[in-house]
Amino acid sequence: MSRNREEEPVTADGEGPDTARDPAIEGRLLDAWGGLARKVERARQQLTDAFDAVDELMFIHDGGGRILRANRAYADQASCDYRNIIGKPYWEVFPLRDGPLPGQDNPEESPDSQEVVTADARHFICSTYPIQDSAGQFLYTLHVMRDVTAERRTQQLNQMLREVIEDLSTELDLDELGHRAVEAAVRLTGADLGTAALLDRDSGLLFHRWHSGGLASAGGTVKRGFDPEEGVTGIVLRTGHTQSVPDYSGFEHALPEYVQLGVQAVLIAPINVGDRVAGGLGVVSCEHGYRFSDDHIPVLESIADQLGVAVHRQQLIANLVASENRFRHVVNAVPDVLFTLDPETLGPTLVSPAVKMLLGFTPEEMTADPGLWMRQLHADDRERVMTELGKTLQHGQSLSLEMRFWQRDGKTLRWFSGRAVVNRNTDGKPVEVVGVITDITAQKHAEVALAAERDFVTTVLDTTAAFMVVLAPDGTVVRCNRACLESFGYEAGEVEGRAVWSLFVPEEQQPQVQAVFDNLVAEGVPSYHENEWVARDGTRRLIAWSNTTLADADGTLRYVIATGVDMSAKRAAEQSLREANRALRTLSACNETLVRATDEQALLEEICAAIVQTGGFVAAWVGYTREELPVSVQPMVQFGLLADAMGGNCTAGVLCGTCPARTAIETAQPVIKEFTDEKICSNPWWTPDERIHLGRSLLALPLMHLDRPLGVLVIYSDEPNAFGDEEVSLLTELADDLAYGIRSLRTGLERTRLLEAQQLSVERQQQTLVKTIESLALALEKRDPYTSGHQQRVAELAVEIARAMDLGPERIEGIRLGALIHDVGKIYVPSEILNRPGRLSDAEFALIKTHSEVGFEIVRDVEFPWPVSQMIRQHHERLDGSGYPDGLKGEEIILEAKVLAVADVVEAMTSHRPYRPGLGIDAALEEIRCHRGTRYDPTVVDVCLWVFRDNGFMFDAGVSR
Repeated sequence: MSRNREEEPVTADGEGPDTARDPAIEGRLLDAWGGLARKVERARQQLTDAFDAVDELMFIHDGGGRILRANRAYADQASCDYRNIIGKPYWEVFPLRDGPLPGQDNPEESPDSQEVVTADARHFICSTYPIQDSAGQFLYTLHVMRDVTAERRTQQLNQMLREVIEDLSTELDLDELGHRAVEAAVRLTGADLGTAALLDRDSGLLFHRWHSGGLASAGGTVKRGFDPEEGVTGIVLRTGHTQSVPDYSGFEHALPEYVQLGVQAVLIAPINVGDRVAGGLGVVSCEHGYRFSDDHIPVLESIADQLGVAVHRQQLIANLVASENRFRHVVNAVPDVLFTLDPETLGPTLVSPAVKMLLGFTPEEMTADPGLWMRQLHADDRERVMTELGKTLQHGQSLSLEMRFWQRDGKTLRWFSGRAVVNRNTDGKPVEVVGVITDITAQKHAEVALAAERDFVTTVLDTTAAFMVVLAPDGTVVRCNRACLESFGYEAGEVEGRAVWSLFVPEEQQPQVQAVFDNLVAEGVPSYHENEWVARDGTRRLIAWSNTTLADADGTLRYVIATGVDMSAKRAAEQSLREANRALRTLSACNETLVRATDEQALLEEICAAIVQTGGFVAAWVGYTREELPVSVQPMVQFGLLADAMGGNCTAGVLCGTCPARTAIETAQPVIKEFTDEKICSNPWWTPDERIHLGRSLLALPLMHLDRPLGVLVIYSDEPNAFGDEEVSLLTELADDLAYGIRSLRTGLERTRLLEAQQLSVERQQQTLVKTIESLALALEKRDPYTSGHQQRVAELAVEIARAMDLGPERIEGIRLGALIHDVGKIYVPSEILNRPGRLSDAEFALIKTHSEVGFEIVRDVEFPWPVSQMIRQHHERLDGSGYPDGLKGEEIILEAKVLAVADVVEAMTSHRPYRPGLGIDAALEEIRCHRGTRYDPTVVDVCLWVFRDNGFMFDAGVSR
């Protein structure tokens, strides 16, 4: 090595001129030299340590290539002791060659780098750096060798992987791709075996689908259809991450067949199909101690990803094929005609097969002849269709219209509903018209039929006598039939759309009616109620309503239908019957009092008490006339609320000339007075408070004897308009009897005549009651022309049976009267239900069955001497309990009802009905014979059969049938 400073002159003995004889200086120089030597040694050692710390192979050689120095990495690579390589040519140490590396014959040249591949296939980048002194003279060469074996292997793997991926990406056959993917994985990782397993979505099991290497011929070692939770693949499926097992035999989840196969190391990557782990791609090494490197993981994952993409692609293709097949199936199966049109020619470019069934042309015929569809279009529709289609092509997006097409035969015309959309390009130009036409011929025919049906329903509604009202769910009127409109004085346009309760129902009844309606809408259960309706002229009518609902197929409420029957006349008849019954009870009680009366004052007191207690009136009093003029009346006896109003003393006042009582005496006629806000008369005895106590109606009856007035009987009721003609007549008779009793007591004469008068009065009472019943029966049968005479004929047959059973005159008369009104409850049933020719619904039949209970309620408070109310209630009961309304059995049913039941069945089967012709007497008698002892009383049946077959009974031909 050259020196870097000028050499100083040296003496003959080799010492400098200034140090030869100075020991002190010599000592200092020796110390300095020693310190410098130590520093040099320390620097040398630090350089050596740094040289040895470098991982790359480094050595220094001279111009002849002999090694002057080398770091530990180089010595280790050469597998030689450091001291044995110094002075040797480097090509005899490492890398072993026959001579210097190419291009390095002259090591003094500029630096150079080259890649060297050793005999064991290791790659090194060898770089040489010539070292010169300050004068530029060559000293030695620094040689650095960097190991790039891993880089080259990675590059090689990447290149091979790119080639494999490129190869796999062009393969469409999934099975071939799978085999090649497994083979590539084995080749690139240096594995012995390879396999790809996929989950079966139907069975949930894992199946080895592709194999390579020794695994392909392992036979039973390849497990099929195994649990996806097992082994390394199970871990991959659960975690979605690549799993590497360097010691498979020691792996706790190792599969025995793979251990037997000699598997030492396993590497498995997930196969992702879409967004799920669908299997695993694995490689196996059977070489002891072999480990898959980190470089192998991305290689295997890349191949697995490509395999997953291929599987996913196959699934998508399969789904696409299936979807296309489904679409074709739908297109071929749908009854509508799907089509596309060329926007330029308007000729069909696609027509679905349904056109053959609907028009008789094949799709090929339609697409081959662009103008065919237009020729088949009805002439009256062509211009409209073309106009609308042109507008849509020019400006619109979609259109919908109806049109008619002729079928192939040119004779059959079909209706279609067409819908189409225009597909446009990015410039807005139409590129295709896509549409569908639906056959609506049946719908059009149905609309015609519906219109005819609507006309029919309208005719039926407007010809029925019952009131029919159709309401929306909010209570507004949708429609009223003619009977309803005419009866209440309105036109259809005046009521439709208005709330029914605010239009027709009195204000005080509106909350109740609205509550009934709301409950019907909420529950949907048919209901029946009564309320008053107000006509345009202010008159009120009592209507019985049968309400039901009409809903769509999905249960959505559409309408509420109310059927009404005017009950005003019926209620008037009922009121008349109640008044007559009340008067008869009163008359009977008073007659008993008259018979046993021995004292005039007691007679007056008992008569007034009977009028109030038995007759149900609120007050009664009797006054006598005075002789002075003008005529005045002195109250004598009072009972009821009047006594409280007068403080118990009725003799304190004298009625004035404007009093109804005095008017009755002066005119010798009954006087009826309704209480109002005005005073009845000016007498201070009549105050408003007293009028409130005394009720709402007053009847003053003169007590006459031989055309001379004895006094007056005044009766008060708490009901308005309480005194009808029939009741006034009976109470007038009571006043006459009272006057006669008063006169008789005064004279002590004609007591026997009084008894006879009582008997006559009782007979008249009974006759009046019978006439009332017969009138009620007649009114009921006039309402139902189809069953006219039914109750009379039932009564006729029932009387014959009762006579043959020897039941006695009184009992027979009771059976006759009960039979005459046994169907009185049907007055509540709408006529259109009673007279309907078709089959009744369950709700309608249930409504008819209520007539026995309704009839019972109508007459239950009437005091008949016979069990008429029970006859009405029980005439549909049967011995075996199958009847209604109470399901009575055997002896629970009274004999009169048993007789009435047989007579009712025989007459009903014999007579004509709107829903069937008469079945004849033989069929009727066979009916009661077959059910003798089960439904009908055996004795009554036997007697009825005898009456017809042996006694020659026939229904009266004069009674309407």
